[in-house]
Amino acid sequence: MDNTSHMSVSGWSCADIPLPTHPENLFCAGTYSKVLEKVAQPAIDGAAIHYQTRVAEIHGKSTGPNGTVRIRTTDDQVFEFDEVVVTCPLGWLKQNLQAFSPPLPDRVEKAIQNIGYGTLEKVSPPSHHPPYP
Repeated sequence: MDNTSHMSVSGWSCADIPLPTHPENLFCAGTYSKVLEKVAQPAIDGAAIHYQTRVAEIHGKSTGPNGTVRIRTTDDQVFEFDEVVVTCPLGWLKQNLQAFSPPLPDRVEKAIQNIGYGTLEKVSPPSHHPPYP
């Protein structure tokens, strides 16, 4: 049995484990929350995180002084960061592409405009037998 047959991601680091020869055999016990915690930890430790902050404009590194990203909020506060992670609803993003300066690349804007969203309906036929052994 090789070291990738039953791999847990608890305490995992990319440098600790060689890449498996057959990625489809990679097994993750539990959820990915431990992986996300490990990946996010450097940002959480060394970053200013502003939750529940409404952003009006995002000025990229090419427009910010000293190569920083400049953010203006809806209440006219201005913040400068080395890097920024932006999360927003797709509907807002589609309607507010002008919030990015310089504009996002054409291929990215086109991809955003072409992403669809709506309701998801699932149909599950009744069965007296479970679909698994």
